[in-house]
Amino acid sequence: EKPNGERSDSPSTVKGAPGSTRMLTRLRNPDSKLCQMKNQQNQQVAPVAPEANKLNKESKEVLVVNSQGEVSRMNVKKEIVLKGNMNNYFKLGQEGKYRVYHNQYATNSFALNKHQHREDHDKRRHLSHKFCLTAAGEFKWNGSVHGSRVLTISTLRLTIIQLENNIPASFLHPNWASHRSNWIKAVQMCSKPREFALALAILECAIKPVVMLPIWRESLGHTR
Repeated sequence: EKPNGERSDSPSTVKGAPGSTRMLTRLRNPDSKLCQMKNQQNQQVAPVAPEANKLNKESKEVLVVNSQGEVSRMNVKKEIVLKGNMNNYFKLGQEGKYRVYHNQYATNSFALNKHQHREDHDKRRHLSHKFCLTAAGEFKWNGSVHGSRVLTISTLRLTIIQLENNIPASFLHPNWASHRSNWIKAVQMCSKPREFALALAILECAIKPVVMLPIWRESLGHTR
């Protein structure tokens, strides 16, 4: 240090073995006063730190309000604070919603901007000339679509019968009521693609043309 009390950070040169020198700063030089003061501070703080950590782990300071309205601080042991069932507390992810994914752009209409809304409206307008986009026109398989051959045949039979049930009687041929029972029996005996195609062709002939859109009638071609 300088005589006026100011510190000097200039390194000092220490000579060791012949022909070798090494640079020591005041913090690394064990003979300097600064290094000795630092060692004394570490020795004073070291025994205090574990006791403070132990005190923080074992106790917790809480506010207590008595019947007269006075507020006081009180050290409560950790065992008392944590006493109870830990399952009552919420844990992130325990609701299980991370397993279910919902595309907000497909389910929430407010997620789209103005330009996307216009595109979706135009797309539905063009598709409505070929397909029924309402809830009544939704097609659903009546059964499982995966499985053995017997399960697939059963699903086809039930789906064709369900399709016929969804069509009101006013849109079917007047004589369909007399042929309906025989048609259902024939559908329940179908097991080959050709037989299912024949059952659908009979149903199509019984449906009035007003139900079908022009795009279907124009693309039929020659049938027999």
